[in-house]
Amino acid sequence: MKEQNDTIFQKALTDLAKASGEEEIQEIRVRYLGKKGELTLIKKCLGSLSIEERPAVGQSINIVSD
Repeated sequence: MKEQNDTIFQKALTDLAKASGEEEIQEIRVRYLGKKGELTLIKKCLGSLSIEERPAVGQSINIVSD
């Protein structure tokens, strides 16, 4: 799951680099951080991870979402 989070982070950075205006940046924010966003879906799956995996994945999610 950490790899999936890292992939989403890289996609988001690429999308932001290509964004040409504030409206596009807002759309990207919603795509990744919105109610049904890609990162939000990963957050919802944290409970299904083992106790050992949770800290690393949680930290990775926090870095991306900040």
